[in-house]
Amino acid sequence: MSKKSIFEQKITLKALNTKFGHNSDKLADMIINDPANAEGMKSKVKNVCAALNLPLVERLENTIGLLDMSKRDFFELAIIEALDKADLIIADIDIFEIERAIEAHENGQEAA
Repeated sequence: MSKKSIFEQKITLKALNTKFGHNSDKLADMIINDPANAEGMKSKVKNVCAALNLPLVERLENTIGLLDMSKRDFFELAIIEALDKADLIIADIDIFEIERAIEAHENGQEAA
């Protein structure tokens, strides 16, 4: 990645602040974590847990601290990107190609 000038960095910062709002992730966390909203949130969110090695957790905490992000917001964005990439890879390699060919053969058809 090429280094951006101070001007480009500042404009990028301002543009991203406008795009995402200064405290939008903190507001979402407050709404989700508010006990008064607990019943209504049960059908909309689910807690996902995973045991991670300590160096990874420390790296995560340092990164989200530097970015002033919540873990929830960071995880949500990372999971969305990872799932999008996984979907593309799965579609690209056609993971069910062999199963379709076997099924077609068993049914006396030519594989597509």
